[in-house]
Amino acid sequence: MPAATDFHVNGPTTIKWGAWLANGNAPANNTLVELGKTDNEDLIRITVRDHYRTFTRNDLGDMIAESVTAGSTATIDMTLVSWNQDELLKLLRKVRQGLVTTQQAEDEGKYATVGGSTVTGGARLVKLYIEPTTVGETVYEFGAVMLSAGPEYIDFGNTLKRIALSFTSVPVGNLSVFSTTAAKTSGA
Repeated sequence: MPAATDFHVNGPTTIKWGAWLANGNAPANNTLVELGKTDNEDLIRITVRDHYRTFTRNDLGDMIAESVTAGSTATIDMTLVSWNQDELLKLLRKVRQGLVTTQQAEDEGKYATVGGSTVTGGARLVKLYIEPTTVGETVYEFGAVMLSAGPEYIDFGNTLKRIALSFTSVPVGNLSVFSTTAAKTSGA
């Protein structure tokens, strides 16, 4: 069996985002804008979970007799060390209120609209593009995600402030993948 020989160092990573369009389509990559950057202290974590429905039989008690797959979900956790405040406010306005109009300062503290659908017509969905600094490392594109936690403001005080966000992939329309990947081909 061959030994592991590859070392993967992404370096600081750029996060781009785009709001789903009113017609229910994901935004094109050329319309995505930079939300922020990570640093080398706390990069991005992507966790994929396969969902299963389990079934038991009387003769086996509570032990699993059969398991059927029921899809997959990716969770994308990130801590940004620098971010565009205007873009953060636009993101919050989209995911909480379903609006893509110009952001306002108070959007940062507004409640999400009660009863607002998230997935239907892309009302509160965004697209994420995760681009590492290092050529040859993997670029991730998540076509449809919802904000599932955050923003979490970290390290108030006499240090560099950070902001944490967590997104969850959702299946929309005919999307059969939650992420596409490619190798980064050129520098910054």
